[in-house]
Amino acid sequence: MSETLPINSDSGSEEEEEEVEPKFKYQRIGNDLKNILNTDVVTCSAVHSKFLIFGTFRGCVYLLDHQGNSVESNLSNGDRHTHSVAVNHIDVDPKGEYVATCSDDGKVNITGLFSCENNQNLSFGKFIKAVALDPETKTGVRRFIVGHDKLTLYERNLLKKLKPSDLCAVEGSVLSISWQGNFVAWTSHLGVRVFDLSEKCSLGLMKWEVPPQARLENFRCHMQWSNPNTLLIGWVDTIRICVIRKRNAIEAASGNLPGYIVDPVSTFQTSFYICGLAPLAANQLVVLGYRKERSANYKALRPVLCVIEYKMNSCEEVCTDSLTLRGFEEYTVNDYSLGCIMEEHRYYIVAPKDIVVASLVEINDRVEWLIKHNTYPLVLTSRSNKMTKHVDWAAHVCTVCPHRDRALAADFVCGALDDRRGICWAYRRYQSVDHASDRHDAKAPTKCPATHPRTCRWTAAANCWRHARTVCERAHSHRQVHN
Repeated sequence: MSETLPINSDSGSEEEEEEVEPKFKYQRIGNDLKNILNTDVVTCSAVHSKFLIFGTFRGCVYLLDHQGNSVESNLSNGDRHTHSVAVNHIDVDPKGEYVATCSDDGKVNITGLFSCENNQNLSFGKFIKAVALDPETKTGVRRFIVGHDKLTLYERNLLKKLKPSDLCAVEGSVLSISWQGNFVAWTSHLGVRVFDLSEKCSLGLMKWEVPPQARLENFRCHMQWSNPNTLLIGWVDTIRICVIRKRNAIEAASGNLPGYIVDPVSTFQTSFYICGLAPLAANQLVVLGYRKERSANYKALRPVLCVIEYKMNSCEEVCTDSLTLRGFEEYTVNDYSLGCIMEEHRYYIVAPKDIVVASLVEINDRVEWLIKHNTYPLVLTSRSNKMTKHVDWAAHVCTVCPHRDRALAADFVCGALDDRRGICWAYRRYQSVDHASDRHDAKAPTKCPATHPRTCRWTAAANCWRHARTVCERAHSHRQVHN
């Protein structure tokens, strides 16, 4: 079972009492996940379009579907694929066939979820904070990268033996890795580097500002590739958008430099510590934040999910939602993470004792919210809104519309069906239902005539609200049956 979470919107000034229209709806994941979190806590996670996978404080790794139900896999068989202490990081290959995990027990496990052919269990004898699988893998896991006091690439040769290659020395130790195509981004105690695997060279170091009265390594760095050449970085309270591009002729002529350059196109600060980030739309990000302020009894405040629109070196908060997660008062900034399925605009807020899914509000959700907050007439008269072209939305509006707006609602439906056949068809159906309501053997027309009297729309608007509602309900039920 999934539980719907209430939304506490922080958008707008404190003087404004008008509630801002929400951008997301939230569902708490339950089922088997709830039972697991009764005895353990989440330390890391990975989101795939097929499943969710997370590691726990006790060193276990669980595979679940998107509703929180356990999925049987090789991870469920014995202790071979678990760790003796908390799992630090999880990575999944694009096909969802292999999982890589690492831990402070010094072990790295590469596990096939449903096949044991390419499994690997490596022991390094030192803390391992990050591991990454090849995002371009076509058959099995042929390459993966492990980060400790150096960045090491492991490749499987023709004899299926692993061949390690040291890519780069590290200032301190590797804290996180994000791999996309030929570019590997990784963080150390000084900042962020990007390594080009094709040229086998580093593209430079982006130093990060050390927070006052704290150490940089005490904050988890969050990296996300929004496309093959754009890297999103969120660390402490700073977000940097980096584009990896080829050097132009002038830059290439200035010396023996790599063919690519990391170009920070936008850098800005947030009012909270960053727990994760993901792309939403052009120049918009979804950011999970940890408030810097404390409550009156010095407890942590609710985390926030914020939509940020960024420009060159500035940003604007489009909307901000406070989230009531289980145990939020006891958590630190590193206890949270944000996963996403970019194609579906679904965002997974992960806490030690809770996982909540944020998804964009749908047409029907928006209409219900607008009607609840008495802004319905504004929706109906918003002809420029692309949503008015959706017949589903028009039907839903007429279903929940207050009685006082019945004429406007009928007019709106005709506007949503804004074509010759659609308007006349809707009008004919309104009239037919008027007579059919008292005679069960009467049939409403199902085919739209080709004629289009211009006065039809305004006549339909004057019809009784009961007619419009009945027609829309029948049309909606018809679509559901055939879909």
